[in-house]
Amino acid sequence: GITAGASLHEIAHAVAAGDAFGAVDIATIMKLSRVLMLVFAAIIIAVWWNKNHSEMPADGKRKVSFPWFMLGFIGASIIGTFVPFIGAIAPNLVDFAYIVLGMAMAALGINVNFSAIAKKGQKAFLASFLTSVLLMCFAAGIAALFF
Repeated sequence: GITAGASLHEIAHAVAAGDAFGAVDIATIMKLSRVLMLVFAAIIIAVWWNKNHSEMPADGKRKVSFPWFMLGFIGASIIGTFVPFIGAIAPNLVDFAYIVLGMAMAALGINVNFSAIAKKGQKAFLASFLTSVLLMCFAAGIAALFF
C-alpha cells in the first residue's frame, strides 16, 4: 500500500493497486498525502521562479506564477470534510465533473499530434519512463526500510 501510494501517479491506480494487495486504506492515505505535498512544493517553486526568472513590470507589481486551482482543491476537500449536506449532493457534483472533464480531455485529445511526438518526444518519453522506474524503486526501498 505504501509503495503503491508513493509511486503511482494517478489516485485511482494507487487505490486499485493497494486493493489488489489488501492495503487500499494505506495506499489511499499515502497517495493523498503525496498529493497534499504538491501544494507546498508549488508554493516554494512559484516563489523561487518569481524571484529568479521573472522581470519586474513597469507598474512594479509582479504576477505570481502559481497554479491557483490547487487552492480550490484544498477548499473543496475542506468543504467535503466539514459541511454536512455536501455528502448528499456529492454524487451529482461528481457526475457533473465527469461531464466537464470528459469534454476537456476530448478537446486535449483533438489537439494531439502523434507525428510530432514521435519526432521530438523520444527523450521526454525515455526520461518519464526512467523517472517512473526510479520512483517505484525508491518508494519500495523506503517502504521496506521504514515499514
